[in-house]
Amino acid sequence: MTDNTQDLNTILVRYGEIGLKGKNRAGFESALVRNIRTALAGTEGLHVFREHGRVYVKHHDASGTVLEKLARIFGIVSFSPVS
Repeated sequence: MTDNTQDLNTILVRYGEIGLKGKNRAGFESALVRNIRTALAGTEGLHVFREHGRVYVKHHDASGTVLEKLARIFGIVSFSPVS
């Protein structure tokens, strides 16, 4: 069995004010993850997840379409490729 996750591009998504909402933070982060999944629906090999207060997007799309769509999602302040 091969590990296909090594073939994925990873993006760290930074969000703004939702991180300051205290007890509601988890709900706002979950909503952001849902919005990302909805905006990127149909993208091959997509995996969006939260880990340690951060949101990551792993995908197979090398065309930049994912980045263009992320730039239009409300709540995202910035994003960067990570390894």
